[in-house]
Amino acid sequence: MIWQFLLFLFAEVSGGDDRALIGRLRQRDPQAMAELYDKFSRVVYAVIVRIVRNAAVAEELAQETFLRAWNRGAEFD
Repeated sequence: MIWQFLLFLFAEVSGGDDRALIGRLRQRDPQAMAELYDKFSRVVYAVIVRIVRNAAVAEELAQETFLRAWNRGAEFD
């Protein structure tokens, strides 16, 4: 559930101009996943590390967030 919240948050922060990127992610475009990761990995990690206050755990959770985004991309609205 955190991955959906984070992706929603990023869409809002970026002004909602990532609709095409999310559309490509829904179609399981590997390049879209790479772009999503490049664009948001730092902020995902930063948010998670502030919540869990543990760098190693935050790295694992950030990785899990992007894995879930890839595996559940078809669920995005």
